Amino acid sequence: MAKLKLKIYGWSLLIALILLFPMMTLAVSDLIPCDGPQGIDGVVCDFASIFGGEGLVTKVIDYTIKFIITPLATIAILYAGIRLVLPNDRPEVKTAMKNLLKTVFWGMVLVFSAYLIVQTIVTSLADNSEAPGRAALQVFD
Repeated sequence: MAKLKLKIYGWSLLIALILLFPMMTLAVSDLIPCDGPQGIDGVVCDFASIFGGEGLVTKVIDYTIKFIITPLATIAILYAGIRLVLPNDRPEVKTAMKNLLKTVFWGMVLVFSAYLIVQTIVTSLADNSEAPGRAALQVFD
């Protein structure tokens, strides 16, 4: 019975996520900073508009981290925390949930570290006037 409830909750969550992701992408109206090589509205795509500080690469990475990875990590942490707190006779469930928490934690450390490295490289490539470490400091602005 408990396994059936878990399957129902899992499928409900998956369906909700599938329905919510397109709405989140529609909410981002200024994700693409230029209008192609011809520049329909006067904004021409060049190297800086793709790799610059407010370019396409930066916006896609920001969007992915803020609206996809962080909510999924939050859901995983909530799931593992609830399963840890609920009474259970099987010790392997608690071990699995502790491992899930560790995995999510190290995954988020990896994601944010990669974000800082990519931001530093992208900012260095797009604008030589900024110091290479400036992108790492912009996270805290």
